[in-house]
Amino acid sequence: MIKICHIRGTSEYWKHLDLPRISGCPSEENRDLMYKCWKEYFNISYQEFKLHIREATINYIKELNEFDVILYNNEMYREFLKNNKIDNMMLYSQDDDDILYFIPNDISPGMNIYNYSCIDITGTKRIEYELDDNFLTFLPEKIQSNHAIYFVLNQPEFVQNIKSYGYIRAHTIYDSYKEHLIENNVHISYHDYFFTTQFYHLTSLSLWKNIAGVSKASRHVREQFFDEEQFNKNCIFKIFDYYIDFMKNFNIPKQLNDIKFKKGAELITTFKNLYINVSTL
Repeated sequence: MIKICHIRGTSEYWKHLDLPRISGCPSEENRDLMYKCWKEYFNISYQEFKLHIREATINYIKELNEFDVILYNNEMYREFLKNNKIDNMMLYSQDDDDILYFIPNDISPGMNIYNYSCIDITGTKRIEYELDDNFLTFLPEKIQSNHAIYFVLNQPEFVQNIKSYGYIRAHTIYDSYKEHLIENNVHISYHDYFFTTQFYHLTSLSLWKNIAGVSKASRHVREQFFDEEQFNKNCIFKIFDYYIDFMKNFNIPKQLNDIKFKKGAELITTFKNLYINVSTL
């Protein structure tokens, strides 16, 4: 069996941040404002800092030594499946800023779904699920690629389906793909623990999408940072201040005290130090 790690995202996607519409402001204006504020606040470009996060994550994945193949973007993923006939493989996908602790040892043939966990700093997920901690873990309704693993065993038609379906377009494409698996009698296993954590980075599109959302939690967060729902330099700097202060005082969550999370906890510390160091430039 070949173990494959796919790092989601198109090649050099970080060069063109696609920020969502926030408070009615067009995404292009949001992006340009974010670039300007980032450079002024941190004295480093958004893209350069994003690459520091990506490099730390990828180096960490390499050091785990869990995979036979690491595919660093969507293009490499497509080319690999196109040019290699593989019937037996384990496929795991994640973003370039999330935390993989280990590969589970209870993977069954088919689709394996594990609990989701995240470190939520601005609070949108915490408020949404009415939880008190900044470290959250639960089995959500929407299945994301970073808490699911495919184990393909002697199923060439299933591999072909993966190639043709193009599920890598978005995390939650797994929801619709799950229905496709059920229709094709592919087994789905649920496991009541987590093996990854989604880290809501200040560079993360997920963080800004949560802030821009229409949910009660998103509105609550905007009320905390925005001046009359206006997305401007003042509110961006408020979020920056809050985030950096949080990171300075952040301790490794108690849920990660077990030895199996030790390496991942070290990556979290690396992230923390990156934020602290860049805020003092």
